[in-house]
Amino acid sequence: MFKFSALLLLSALGVTKPISILKGSLIDLKRYFSDNGVTEVNWKELFRMPEYKGLCQRTKPILDAIRKTNPKLTPEMIDQAIEKVQDPEYNMSYGKWDTSVNEIAMDVSYRRVEERVLQINQTGRLKQEIAADRMLAKWFSMAAGAASGSDHPVSNDTVGWLRIDEVNQDYLLIDEIQSDVVNAISQAKLYVDTQSWEAFQEEVGPNPTFWAAFRKRIGPPAQWPGYWNSMHTQLPQMGFTSQELERIRVTLNQKFKDWAEVGLSTLIKLAREEGIGMVLINIEDVYKQRDPNFGSEKYIRYYQNLAEKHGFEKVTINTPEISGTFWGRKP
Repeated sequence: MFKFSALLLLSALGVTKPISILKGSLIDLKRYFSDNGVTEVNWKELFRMPEYKGLCQRTKPILDAIRKTNPKLTPEMIDQAIEKVQDPEYNMSYGKWDTSVNEIAMDVSYRRVEERVLQINQTGRLKQEIAADRMLAKWFSMAAGAASGSDHPVSNDTVGWLRIDEVNQDYLLIDEIQSDVVNAISQAKLYVDTQSWEAFQEEVGPNPTFWAAFRKRIGPPAQWPGYWNSMHTQLPQMGFTSQELERIRVTLNQKFKDWAEVGLSTLIKLAREEGIGMVLINIEDVYKQRDPNFGSEKYIRYYQNLAEKHGFEKVTINTPEISGTFWGRKP
């Protein structure tokens, strides 16, 4: 399988510099100027450009500030703006989605191949704030341990990750976007809030992906009721009541609200540097097929909104290596 060098470099160094959606969008605007030979443009002309509509939403704070003192926009002004944008408070690391581990890992790969993972990790001020909140730090550690036990590519600092299929020089597919530390809260609340093993089963429903993972983690079905009972009892004893879990969810969403945007912006930058033709993101139907309980709210938040913010549009691909309908954009 083709592997492009930026991700191989991540593998060797373990980290890369993240960029925000704002900086990534300014880079998009600068590239538009370069590709079309634009040396300057007045604001009315800029507003009429077809590409401006999407870029406007993502670069408006910067462009509004430039417009106050400049009758025209030039590439040099965009360069100056790019330099002023602060980098996000995350670091990035690199991992592998090993489909040889189990059938579950293979089943959730679009092309059923080994994939790469870009991890977005807490650092700096955010890490200090998490450490200062005893229950939040405890949850972070516990959720990371549970995720790593399920073969998910996380460390104690991983906020979320993007699973990537490096198809070839033409296409890079983002196969999954996930935060284990946030997603685990819903399952923990399910253990706490259900009052019987039967009620737990009913809430989960006929979800093959969930129950296959449950079997892998817990063991044969005879052990499942006892495991539910232990979690139902022990989580509140550890301080993780339903109310506390909800507080943790809200806090994590506030502190790390941009982690997925940063991950996608950084990945687009890497793809651009390596000359990849198009970055793809799966559409909702793919996730519904994998998990019948996959909620539209989660899809809209982690996939559709993210794709639209970064200028992706629906595309249909039909090649020997990959085919289907995706969100897509040139990096």
